[in-house]
Amino acid sequence: MYDITNCSYNQDCKHILTLLDQIETLCGHDKPIVLVGNKLDLEQRRYVSKQDVEELVKYSIPVVEGCMKQQEDRKVVLDTIIKMVLAKRKQEYVAPNKKKCNMM
Repeated sequence: MYDITNCSYNQDCKHILTLLDQIETLCGHDKPIVLVGNKLDLEQRRYVSKQDVEELVKYSIPVVEGCMKQQEDRKVVLDTIIKMVLAKRKQEYVAPNKKKCNMM
């Protein structure tokens, strides 16, 4: 999670990318990761530009921005994670072989 009003975003971004590399090394690249931009209710004090955020999207990381004080915004984040987990499960699911019935 990052604060859209925080001027240390570039430092945070480098830290985030380092953490992502560590997660990939330890856990593999198929774990659901969502980057959350918080404090969207303070848009007028925004420091992190949308172009900065687009840099992370290049790494195939879904980015959701919102105000975590708002229930609807928290729901969007959770829904994004759930969709990622379900998509991964669907990818991994292999249908069992169905036995054929022979009629005599």
